[in-house]
Amino acid sequence: SLYQALDEYTAPTEIDNYTTEKCHVTRATRHVTLDQLPAVLTVQIQRASFDRLTNQSAKLNTSFHFPKVLSLD
Repeated sequence: SLYQALDEYTAPTEIDNYTTEKCHVTRATRHVTLDQLPAVLTVQIQRASFDRLTNQSAKLNTSFHFPKVLSLD
């Protein structure tokens, strides 16, 4: 669902070997917050996956639910 995708997109991500502006290598956490949204939100869904073991891409055919009204309280 769109809510699950937004939860995954905004979840914190650990980054190992992050290089700072002063060239220090450290561990960091990346996170995205959505503070203010427009009246009309355009969403792009990635419908393909890549398998590094077989070096091939595949189309995803799973269904994806879009609510008519998006509530992000």
